[in-house]
Amino acid sequence: MNLQSQFNFVREFAKENEFEVTKGRKQFEIWDDRFHAAAFKVKINNAGYIEVHQWEGSPRSRRARWGRAVYSTRSVSDVVNFCNIILASRSLRAKRREDSEQE
Repeated sequence: MNLQSQFNFVREFAKENEFEVTKGRKQFEIWDDRFHAAAFKVKINNAGYIEVHQWEGSPRSRRARWGRAVYSTRSVSDVVNFCNIILASRSLRAKRREDSEQE
């Protein structure tokens, strides 16, 4: 699978799992909630792989921004692993929210 196909696969995977996904040929954003774990910027870099940045910030912070690249995908296996991270991020964030509501 070539780089553009991997990039498109991540985008379609996120859409299928009902994340908000922005448009872009070389980069796009995936988010469920920017102020928790499920917010990523996915981009094709000049070195020939996909890099993923995670949102850093909180609702009260004026410094919220995209952080440095925290993941890089260089193979189909890496893409599959990142797709699992997308789902796990949502699941773990939702669990924290539910736990705090029960207290």
